[in-house]
Amino acid sequence: MSNRKVTVVVGVVALLLSGVTIATGKVLAPAKVTDATQILMELVDAETGIGLQEATSDTSVRLRFRVLNSEDDAEIAVSPYNCKVTSPDGKARKSLTNFNGCPVKGCPMGSMKGPPAGGMVTSSAFPMAHLAVTDGLVTVNCSADLCDTADDLLCSDRCRYFREKGKGALTSPRGKRDTEQQSRSTSIRVLPSISHDSDKDNSADVRPAACSQGTVPWSQSGPLLYLNPITCSLFLLLLSVFLALHVSFIRSLKRSVDDIKQEIEAQRSRDRFLVK
Repeated sequence: MSNRKVTVVVGVVALLLSGVTIATGKVLAPAKVTDATQILMELVDAETGIGLQEATSDTSVRLRFRVLNSEDDAEIAVSPYNCKVTSPDGKARKSLTNFNGCPVKGCPMGSMKGPPAGGMVTSSAFPMAHLAVTDGLVTVNCSADLCDTADDLLCSDRCRYFREKGKGALTSPRGKRDTEQQSRSTSIRVLPSISHDSDKDNSADVRPAACSQGTVPWSQSGPLLYLNPITCSLFLLLLSVFLALHVSFIRSLKRSVDDIKQEIEAQRSRDRFLVK
């Protein structure tokens, strides 16, 4: 029976057919997979565990894989790897984990781990901003192997498994790695984070509520904001000083003109006297 790997995408359930084989450690062997077997991969809120279809860039999230199977006796777990995030046009992309399931350099996601029992693995919390390879929609893709027991180290901690056993540990009975994959995609929207400017706007919207207490809204007050007894008194005082100085200047100017006229008349009188 040929080996199968399943590529799963955020929010999409990949149906695994009964012919799929799974990893048990050193070799791949058939698992208890039925037509009802499903893998669910999703981005969830790091605190609440609720699946997300959109989130702001400063939201703390986790990448989670779960195996859903209607058979009670089927202990199947998932081992994700080669996780990537891409833009809708595929031009912008970023790797999150490598084939060994270990995070690539610079990726804050951390390796994905699961409990000793139960078909679920979860990454450590990381900021949504790390997925923002472009504005708006992004797509997260991961490949995955399956384990027939939930406590298999390959599925509970794939990164540790390959560190301990080496890259050649996961092989088929023929010693040849299978590359057949199924691929689907969906998108999640990365929203811009809420800035401090928005908080200021919100606080400004609250200020008009003071109208109920008889005050004038600051955004509608205009020049009336400065009309109060103190400013009015200062204005009147300055106006009085200005008027007094103006009157004094006019009087001084008038006296100067009169003095000049008198001087001219006196000079004319002397000139007439000398002529005679």
